[in-house]
Amino acid sequence: MKVHTLFPSPKSEEGIKGGVVLLRMRRPADAATPLVLEASYEDREGNKFSSVRTVEVPAKVLQDGAAEYYQSSGVQKAVALARYTDILHGWLLDQWASVDPGQPIVIPQCDCTSFPAWYCPVPVDLYSAQPTADGCALERWLLPDACLLPPPPPLWPPLLGRWERQSQPLAVNAQAAAALGEFLPYFEGQVEAVGDPSLGQEVEVLKKLVAA
Repeated sequence: MKVHTLFPSPKSEEGIKGGVVLLRMRRPADAATPLVLEASYEDREGNKFSSVRTVEVPAKVLQDGAAEYYQSSGVQKAVALARYTDILHGWLLDQWASVDPGQPIVIPQCDCTSFPAWYCPVPVDLYSAQPTADGCALERWLLPDACLLPPPPPLWPPLLGRWERQSQPLAVNAQAAAALGEFLPYFEGQVEAVGDPSLGQEVEVLKKLVAA
């Protein structure tokens, strides 16, 4: 993974409230396998630095059906917001597909062998994946009782030109409304768990979409 630019966050008496880089990883076959992380970076003066850390993941976390584990409330909040972003992306992709059915949203060929199987245990057939000339496409992205699929980054830029802006009336189909409605209690629980009232604006967005 490569991040082009990182900016420092100001520190206050309440601590540092900055960005978090999340990596989605596959579970190792051997639960005893340590996680080795290496970070290298270059400052604006061209000096290069690196750091390696070995993390022993608690065995109980890797067990099937294990409860979610967070090292800190900051990580828990970041994961909740990532899932919030994924579900909104899924809803928007489905809406774009319904507005212009003749322009499929193509997943790059390199991602088709693993997408969405690596991200969701439900049968892949539910998403109605179809091959295309440049990769593959899903008939739907957001399903009730399924998983939140993170759209690969190349999906978004081709939809609009650099200066192009399009608008459509707010619309939420029945499947999306059901999926958002099931996600809402989870997100409300995470807001309460991390103790950050500023996330209330995201809760209100979800409620508005469910009621649309």
